[in-house]
Parts: sequence; C-alpha cells; structure tokens
Amino acid sequence: MSSRRVSRRGKPFRAIFAAGAAAATLALTASPAAATGIGIRGAWGDTPEVEENTQMIGGFFRLGSKVAVEAAVDYRGTNLGDGAEVRTWPATVSLLISPIPYVYGLAGIGWYNTTVALPPAFNGVEETWREFGYHAGAGVQLPVVQSVSFVGDLRYSYVGYEFDEFADALSDFDGGDYLALNLGLMVHLPSRN
Repeated sequence: MSSRRVSRRGKPFRAIFAAGAAAATLALTASPAAATGIGIRGAWGDTPEVEENTQMIGGFFRLGSKVAVEAAVDYRGTNLGDGAEVRTWPATVSLLISPIPYVYGLAGIGWYNTTVALPPAFNGVEETWREFGYHAGAGVQLPVVQSVSFVGDLRYSYVGYEFDEFADALSDFDGGDYLALNLGLMVHLPSRN
C-alpha cells in the first residue's frame, strides 16, 4: 500500500521536475549575459556545533555569460575556545548557471588548506591539512552602476577533515562543513567584440 503512495507522488514530482528543467532551459537562453569581472567579498559563516559565527574575506574572478566559471580564494578563521583555532584558506572553482535574469545557481570543488593551532594545554601544536571539498548554492548578481555589480550568494561547503589526533581539542569542530553568506562587489571587465 505504501508503494502505491510513493508511485503516485513520483509521477507529479517527475512532471514538476521536467517542467522546471524546461523553464530553466528557456530562461537560460533569455537571461542577459553576466559580465566577466573581478571582485572582492566578505562572508559570514555558520559552522555546525561552533557557537560563534566566522567571518571570511576573499577575492574572485568570473568568466562567462549565462554559464560562467568562477575562481576564488578566501580566508576564514574559527576560534574554538580555550585557545584552539582553525584557519582555512580555500581555493575554489565553481560553475554558475543563470536560469533567470540576475539569479544563479552554483556548484563546485575546492582545495581547502586548513591549519589547526592548539593551545599550550594541548602541547601548542600547529599543523596544516589539505583536502578537497565540495560546495553548492544560489545567489544574485545585481547591477549597481554600469560597470559594477553587487554579488550575494548562500553556499554550503562540505570538507571531510579527519582530525583524529586532535579529537579532544577539536570536539566542537565537525570536519569542516559550513554554511556561508557571501556579499561583495564585482567590477566588470571590458568585453572584446
């Protein structure tokens, strides 16, 4: 009986998915070209199990129009209390797709360089790890003046760190996952026509 319910729900879901994919494809061909440019951004991140929000700063380069590629480097620091600190500087690459004007979805990968600095109570050790991670999100790019746009997006990043040897000191840090609100400005580069 429950399998009938699932199959009944599955058909409308497939129809809605197909209609959404068709609408996104049509909107993609109709949306205005997003300019290629460089920018700076700040972000506020929420890491699970860590009480304080983290702040980030970074820069990015976007190349493309309706479908674009973004390369970025950011920096964030997380204070875990008791003198333990985690500093991360990810280098990321994202694919941005603009299904409707000024709105985009994104997904990508990153190379996350993370340094863990422990207090003297934990032998004052400082060590760096490098891991690949993934991210996805959505955002807006709104013109401010002719050659400058406001850029804002919400991204969820997953990095599967395993800090086995520092388990006690990093008990509040759950492997590197975080949700970040990025806000910044992008300067459009002149296009070659």
